[in-house]
This record gives sequence, C-alpha cells and structure tokens, in this order.
Amino acid sequence: MTPRPERVGNGTSLRHKLIVAVAYLARIRHRSAGKLVKLAGATAASAGAPLPAPGPPAASLDGVTASLDHFGEWPVWRLEPEGGAACAHKLIYFHGGAYIAQMASFQWSWIATLVRELGCCALVPLYPLAPRGTAAFVIPEATDLVAQALASGASVSVIGDSAGGGLALAVTQELVRRGGAQPAHLLLIAPWLDVTLSDPRSLSIDDPLMTVDSLRWSGRQWAGALDPADGRVSPLFASMEGLPPVTVFAGTRDVLYPDTARLEQRSRDEGMTMAFVIMPGLIHGWPVFTFLPEARDALPRIVKIFEGFQ
Repeated sequence: MTPRPERVGNGTSLRHKLIVAVAYLARIRHRSAGKLVKLAGATAASAGAPLPAPGPPAASLDGVTASLDHFGEWPVWRLEPEGGAACAHKLIYFHGGAYIAQMASFQWSWIATLVRELGCCALVPLYPLAPRGTAAFVIPEATDLVAQALASGASVSVIGDSAGGGLALAVTQELVRRGGAQPAHLLLIAPWLDVTLSDPRSLSIDDPLMTVDSLRWSGRQWAGALDPADGRVSPLFASMEGLPPVTVFAGTRDVLYPDTARLEQRSRDEGMTMAFVIMPGLIHGWPVFTFLPEARDALPRIVKIFEGFQ
C-alpha cells in the first residue's frame, strides 16, 4: 500500500518569505508570459544550428568536475566528484524551465551538490527546447539516452524538476512501454504533469513565480502537433503501471501542486510505489533552491534515497 504523504513544517523560513516578497515586487509573474514568448522565439530561430551547450557556473562546482560529451546532437554534461572516484551509481537529471529555458545557476548548484554528497556521477542532457524540441521528438531521444545508460549495467536513477519532472516521468513511462531495464528510482521535484493545467485548484493558488496562462502557452509549444492532453505531453494522463519506486517533493504555494495532489490520489487508488513529501506554503521547486533552509533540510532525505544504490 502506498504510504500517506508527509506534510512537513508549520511555517516557512525568513529567506523563503523574502524570495516571495522580491518576486512580487519584481512582478515576475506578470512579466513571465512576455519573457517566455521571447525565449521561444529565439529557440525557434535557432533551428538547424547546433544545440547550445551552456555549462555550469564555476561557483557551483566546488569539489565537482564537469566535462562535455554528446548524445547524438544533444550536449550532455557529466558531473563527477573531483579525483575521479569510481561512480557505482549514475543520476540522469532533466532540468526544468517550462520546456523553453535552459538550466539556471541554482539548478546546476543543486545537482552538483548531489554529486558531491553522494560521490556519484550525474549526466545532464541539454535537450532541445520548445518549439524546436517537442514531446514527440524529445521523449524518444531522451528514452534512448536513459536506456543506453541502463544497458551499461550501472545502477541509474532519473531525476527531474518542474518541466524536467514531467519529462522524467514521460521517459520512464516510455521505458516501461518498451520493456527491459528500469531506473532504480525516479525523483520528481514539483513536476509539471499536466501542461493543460486542467485542475481548477491551480487558479486559486497565489503563486508568486508563475501564472496558469503563461504555463499553458509554454505547454502548447511543448505539445507541438500533439494534443496537450496526450499522455506523452502530460504524463499524468498516461499509465503508471510498471514504474520503479517514485518520490515526489512539492510545495502547496505552486500552481503545479494540484498535479502532485492528483498523482498522490492515483497512487493511493492504484497501489503504486510512490512517496510524497509536501511542504505547506512553499513555492514551486523549493528543494532545488539550495540557498533556502528548507532545501538544505531536505537534502539529507534526498541523499538517503540514493545511498542504497551506491
């Protein structure tokens, strides 16, 4: 039987409150739609050019080395502990960014922290962003990448945050459809599981970082020629049978939180092996913001998930 989700904490940190206040003052949520249109336009204009391969900021790599490789046309960064220690377990991290933005510095810092804490390797594929890259194209390629890592015999876990969480789940579902090896674990951080944001509860959440309208626009770019409600685009609507163990972290002050709530309900109804860690009042993607006390508190829990595979 799937355990009930943990709801941790009775309030948010001062630093979290400061981030929320700054977001409102900067009116991030009101500028987001225009910003996304510009990002997508620039990505569309780059069609035919090599995919960009922006690397991790040096400040995020204390104790970690980064090297660039490629999987087909995709740039793939490999992070590993300094000193070349043997990596018995691999993480494959699909980053968030509404499917149209590259990795941010805090995301690099977070995955580098996991590498440093676990002494493991992490592969960070810079998949094609929408509208150049869409679900119908990216998911099969990303699945091939994970399947190749699994074929080496290594223990592999898949991680994704936000849009990357949706991609990580869709890729794992595709692995199930194909048959064969599965990741040891699937970790989803504030996953975007329904690009249509069809749950009316999303409209009632006071999210300082994102708006329903701008996300729906980005979701249509990711869908391309597919229906946005197609299970490949919105993996909440696809089968959950055969998945490896899944852990989901989320905060309730996030317009995507209702996706997690619906997945939680399905996990109970269908008896899936899923664990949920829910933080009341916290913003979207909070475990990835390494400067938050709440993220630092969550790190040992996340590390413990993967320590069993070392």
